[in-house]
Amino acid sequence: MYDINDEILENYFFYLSGNDSKVWLDIKNITTDNAEILFEDLNCLAEQYNIHEDRIIVESRNWEAFELIKDTNYKKSFYIDMDPESDIECKMKKIKEINKAYSSGYIDAISFWGENYRFISENVTYAVSFLTWEHRSEEHTSELQSPLITS
Repeated sequence: MYDINDEILENYFFYLSGNDSKVWLDIKNITTDNAEILFEDLNCLAEQYNIHEDRIIVESRNWEAFELIKDTNYKKSFYIDMDPESDIECKMKKIKEINKAYSSGYIDAISFWGENYRFISENVTYAVSFLTWEHRSEEHTSELQSPLITS
């Protein structure tokens, strides 16, 4: 079984039904064995709440699990777990994995920590979307929270 709380997942779809937002679902433990169940659930919820597939990004480390939905409008993102401090050999292994995933036709995007953007953009030169983010430092987060404190 994939690890998503059904109630939380349904809440996302309920929220989407009232606006034009998109949702990014980070699915940690999807496999080729449990993907069918997950995508059946997503399809049912999308139909129930009248949410078009192109508003849903499904992210996973296991790009092969996307085979079942390769011909759908879900945005399928392969999560790249790469330490920016890794040696070049390790990083190039990740690039080869990205190339294999892209060549399969199963993915529309790759997602990764923003600190890896330069390396990945220099080594992935075909038309695939990059979904990136940066983490805030604790110092920055506490600065953001401080104006909310009132006395």
